[in-house]
Amino acid sequence: PPPRRVAEARLVNESLAGRKVLILGLGVIGGGVAVARYFAAQGATLRITDLRSPELLAPALSALSDLEADFV
Repeated sequence: PPPRRVAEARLVNESLAGRKVLILGLGVIGGGVAVARYFAAQGATLRITDLRSPELLAPALSALSDLEADFV
C-alpha cells in the first residue's frame, strides 16, 4: 500500500493516550474544537494555538473550557 495508508493504519492501531498533540489553528468555525475533543477523548495531551485574538476565539475557547489543554 502507499505510505499514506500505512501511516493511517498505524494511527488506528496505536493508542494516543499520553501522546502530545499540537493543534495549529483552533479556528472559529468549529473544526479545531472537534479535532481537540477527538484527541482529548483518546487520552492525548493537548497544546492548541491560533494567531487570532482571544476575543475572536472566545466561542471556541469556551467550548473547550472543560478540557485540560495548553492554549498558546
